[in-house]
Amino acid sequence: MATTIEDCDRMIEAEKESGKIVQIGMTGRFHPAVRKAREILDSNELGPVVTALSQFNKNWGYAGRRYQYRSRWMGGGMWLGNGVHAVDWLTYCIGSKAVSVKVRQSTSMHYQ
Repeated sequence: MATTIEDCDRMIEAEKESGKIVQIGMTGRFHPAVRKAREILDSNELGPVVTALSQFNKNWGYAGRRYQYRSRWMGGGMWLGNGVHAVDWLTYCIGSKAVSVKVRQSTSMHYQ
């Protein structure tokens, strides 16, 4: 939503003042593979989830042309632009929040 709590608060206040709706787009939840994973995990046929891993790859040949990936002033980089979706998919599929998180990201294909 934003890079700081203060910015989130300002967005919420602006929403209230403007009468407009702020929308957060976690559309990956509707991908067929994510929905199927949730269905399997909800069925408990695999037993309880004790650990989970998400890997997110990006085609920088295309994505690198988009303004949000070229502009350093936008902030957040790969984590805010894509990492949040990986975490959202995992927490959605598992049906609970993470207890512990470890992240490793690479900038080998992009300046960030």
